[in-house]
Amino acid sequence: MQNHILAMEQRKDPNILSIIAAGLAMMSLVISAVLFMYATKIQRSLKEEIDWLYTLLRYFENETETQINLLRIDIRNLNTEINTLHTDVERIENTMDNILTGIRNDISSMRDRIDLLEKYIIFIKDWMNTSKEINMSLIEKGLSRCVSGGVFDVECFVNYLYYTKGIRYEADPKEYEKIQKPNDFLIRKEGDCEDFAYLYTVIINKLIEQGRIHTIKLAYIDYLSRILFGPYVTSKNINISDKKAYTICYESFEEEAGHCITGLCNYSSVVDAAKLYFSYDILDNCVLFEPQTGFMIYRFLGYTDGYNSYDIDRVIILIGDGICIKGGEWFCVV
Repeated sequence: MQNHILAMEQRKDPNILSIIAAGLAMMSLVISAVLFMYATKIQRSLKEEIDWLYTLLRYFENETETQINLLRIDIRNLNTEINTLHTDVERIENTMDNILTGIRNDISSMRDRIDLLEKYIIFIKDWMNTSKEINMSLIEKGLSRCVSGGVFDVECFVNYLYYTKGIRYEADPKEYEKIQKPNDFLIRKEGDCEDFAYLYTVIINKLIEQGRIHTIKLAYIDYLSRILFGPYVTSKNINISDKKAYTICYESFEEEAGHCITGLCNYSSVVDAAKLYFSYDILDNCVLFEPQTGFMIYRFLGYTDGYNSYDIDRVIILIGDGICIKGGEWFCVV
């Protein structure tokens, strides 16, 4: 019995082992399949990741190259701007050097002009101080003849200068205009309009200072009466108790033409006259006369002495207690 059972057990063991082996084999296949599938999936996923990373890398490479190219362009533009800036800086430096050089030259020239102006002012002051003095003995005979009762007859004195003293008109060269001192004029016995005008300025102011005159007698021709009836010379007496004599020089409307006359004005100084802007305002405060004839000058359709017209554009020189010269503005030395 035992042998029979043992025999059966011996027959049973191989089948169980086979089944176990087959199960193990099947399990191995399943595991292998699962592992294969998982490995395939991992491989596919890894490939996708690698492809994505490769694509991302290419994108970054392209983007980086684009940015590098843009950066190169910016650098080139920046270099161009830097070069332009250097050029501008050099140009500005050169301009500043030229400006500084010009300023230095202007300052040097201005100093020279100031020095010259100071010498000119000293010369004018010396000239004014000496020219105001007149040797009255040179004209005393004429004064005794033409001054009476405090009235100075200018036309009478004009005739005295021409016919007794022998003084005559002589124009200065165009390139050398000058005003003679009265004593020099009386001794030299020739001069032009400014010399005559200034001579009367000094004589009248000296006579006022000495208290010898209070009235100026001027020859007068009414322009309208001359046109209608012919010339008829009368005279007008001008009270000068509140006036001084001035030499007035003007430019005419004709190019490079001008003239000097004498004015009996209400100004206390040439500086007061120079404060007025318009020439007519300056002249309207004066009684004017022609020092070469003794005729009164007045406004009638312009300025006239009855015979001649005075083409006055603008007053450029005033001489009395000092001298004022008109450039752009008045320049006065008193």
